[in-house]
Amino acid sequence: MGGLSALVTDLLAGFLFIIAAAIVLPPVNAWLKAKVNLVIPGKAKAWLVLALLFAGSLAIGRSLARDDDRARASAATARLDTLRADYRAHSPAILQRMDSAFRARDYPLAVSIGEKYVGVALDSQLVRRLSDAQGAQRRVADRAKEQQLVARLQRTPATDWEANRALYQQLVALSPTNTTYKAKYDSFNSRIRQRDAADQDRIRRFGPVPQASAWDGTYGEVKNYLSQVVNDPDRLKMGACTPVYHVANGWLVGCDYRGSNAFGGIIRQSNWFIIRQGRVVEMKDGSAYRP
Repeated sequence: MGGLSALVTDLLAGFLFIIAAAIVLPPVNAWLKAKVNLVIPGKAKAWLVLALLFAGSLAIGRSLARDDDRARASAATARLDTLRADYRAHSPAILQRMDSAFRARDYPLAVSIGEKYVGVALDSQLVRRLSDAQGAQRRVADRAKEQQLVARLQRTPATDWEANRALYQQLVALSPTNTTYKAKYDSFNSRIRQRDAADQDRIRRFGPVPQASAWDGTYGEVKNYLSQVVNDPDRLKMGACTPVYHVANGWLVGCDYRGSNAFGGIIRQSNWFIIRQGRVVEMKDGSAYRP
């Protein structure tokens, strides 16, 4: 009965199920032995039946999927036909609703009305109204975004060049004809490019920028230098260090440290250190520079 019912759903699946059922029937096995001298071992018979059932199930699944696709396509066609008939019967009222929404500046409503029919109704009036509503909706959205960007600019420090450049870049994209936005973007972009070029030139002349230790914030170049010049390197204790600055002849960092004097007493000192090519080339008094 299972194979016969499968025939209704899928012909191939039905035949596979019938064959699987026939293989296990004693009369069929007796006929095969008598006619063609074929005896199927029990284990092989079990695997063959499973394979036929599996193949039949796959065939039914494919058939059902095809039926679902056809049903969805038919439903979609029916919806389009309904929309097409609705527009033919009520196009003046539909266009009037779009016009009313547009005049009220409810552009999303005008767009939603037009989008519903534009794919099924070849009407230039509908297309034009939809295009106008979509354009107005974009302009409103752009103005709102512009106001948000301007508000963010007002909260952004003028010293944050990257943030200002990024905001003005977005404003230029929104309003390409605004000469003020373009001039501001160009100004910040020029400053950043000049600064980056100067940074690259300093790296070329002074070597890599010294990196503070993530562990204690000190600089290995300074610690190595002090270990060579203090009275007792074993008693050297590094303290806080400044960020990296630059002067005419190298990278500049300031550090506090403790070490022993010539009499064995512990003293605390603060000095500036000029670094080039990964090593300290000069030590300055703590009052030599002001951060």
